[in-house]
Amino acid sequence: MKNPHSPDVLRHAAAVLTLLLILSALAVPALAGGETRLVERASGGLNAVLLLKEAPLVAMTQIPFELQLTDDAGSPLTGASVRCDLSMPAMAMPINRPAVTEKGGSYRGEAIFTMAGAWRATFEILLPNGEAKTLIFDMDRVLLK
Repeated sequence: MKNPHSPDVLRHAAAVLTLLLILSALAVPALAGGETRLVERASGGLNAVLLLKEAPLVAMTQIPFELQLTDDAGSPLTGASVRCDLSMPAMAMPINRPAVTEKGGSYRGEAIFTMAGAWRATFEILLPNGEAKTLIFDMDRVLLK
């Protein structure tokens, strides 16, 4: 058995402690909150980013969201009519349709996930030219509050 005070044992212990400190520092931002970012692309050059202003996502919490719609050139698509439906793919749920408003090409609202589990956000979009698009964002895990 090695002497617990030998240089090799102390170096190994210091390396393990350093690794644990680094991993802890990396985990803190995830625990402190942040954003959940989901990306989708519809036919016809419609690009979408859904930003939920919380990470991880937690049930029974008002979570502001922003849907950014752009064309292939990266220009914001303004003037669309956007409807959001939140549902759980695994079970029937009551209607959960947060109001969506536009501000400067971003479509905003507040989501409330009523229970833990996998959720889906379906956005029905009517573009100013009359074209209809559907975007689906799957969220694998919403945590219990």
